Formats: sequence, C-alpha cells, structure tokens
Amino acid sequence: MNDNNLKKLQNKLINAFFMQSPHPMTITRAEDGTYLEINEAAARYMGFPRGKLIGRKSTEIGHMPLAIRQMIIKEIKAKGYAKSIKLKSRPQKNEVQHLLFNVFPMKIGKNSFFLSVVTDISTSKRKDKVLFALRLRDKERVKENLKQYKLTPRQQEVAILASCGHSNTEIAAKMNVSENTVKDYIKKVFETIGVHNRGKLFPTLLNPS
Repeated sequence: MNDNNLKKLQNKLINAFFMQSPHPMTITRAEDGTYLEINEAAARYMGFPRGKLIGRKSTEIGHMPLAIRQMIIKEIKAKGYAKSIKLKSRPQKNEVQHLLFNVFPMKIGKNSFFLSVVTDISTSKRKDKVLFALRLRDKERVKENLKQYKLTPRQQEVAILASCGHSNTEIAAKMNVSENTVKDYIKKVFETIGVHNRGKLFPTLLNPS
C-alpha cells in the first residue's frame, strides 16, 4: 500500500470512528462555537438533522449555555483541556439529562477548534437518587445501630450523613464546620466502626456483626 492509499484509509477510519461513535461528538470553531462537524449520535441527541446544525452556534440553538461555554474556555486556558464538565440538558423538552463534557482544543494552521465528547450519566444519576431514598428510609435503623460504637454525638451525626450519601462539602455546610473537620470526624468514624471507605459504611451500619 503506497502512502496516498494509506492516507486515504486513515482518513476513512478516522471519519468512520467519529461518525459512528455511540458518544455524541462535535467539532466547533473555538472562537465562537460554530458547529463544523457533528456525528450521528450528537445529531440524534440534539434532535436536528446534521445539515441544520452545521454552521450554527452551540449557544444559538440552546444546547450550550453561554456561561458553561465560558467556563469550558477558562478550563482549557488553565489546563489545556476541559474534563468532566457537568451540564443538565432537556433536548426537545424531554426528560432532563445529566451530561459530562470533555473538550479538547485542536489547531490546524492558524485556526483553532474544539473537539467535544459527551457522556450521558443520567442513568447513574437516577440510580443514585433511588439509593439515596433507600438510605433515608433506613436512617432510623442506622441511628439505633450507631449506639453500640463509642462515638461522640457529632461523630455520630457525620456517620449518619456520610452513610446517607452526603459529600464532605455537604456535611460541612449542614454542620457549619470546615471540610477538614469533617475529614477528621470521618477518619475517626471509619477507625471506630472498622471500615475503610464510604461504600462499606452504610451496609456495616445497617447490619453490624
């Protein structure tokens, strides 16, 4: 295979990968967010034919809020890329979807572009809500089981909040303490109960040995 044929094959493979990827992928002009290429998954997600999206700006069709785009640009300037940017979207007035945007800058000659790859995390979000509801339901049982451990009232409160799925930031806000204080409480809770991570905390408190 000569160099020309190899280059043609490479271009076909790259194009096929981009167009057939199950993840929505777009290429936009960096300066204004104009769509230059969109794969089939992205077109289906946004609910428009590719031909009606190419040449239009992401902010113009309401897919990318201006504030999010500005945050992405800020991330790219600081880190060279923007990774796991969270965004809520409601395509064509359907159910709210939770998305993660990963954006990588590209440069061809003097022109700059953004390659965006989107992952839909809505399913995991729904699972988290179900798990959170189950944990709230069993909260009283967890409180009762905590009494067998030598923990202070504040440490018990942290244990309950952590086992119900609250982050350190959320616990700190609820208890009006610093995150470092919460971390100290969590460390003591883990040592006393005999677990090494949050994943083990809830089942252990629900059914202590």
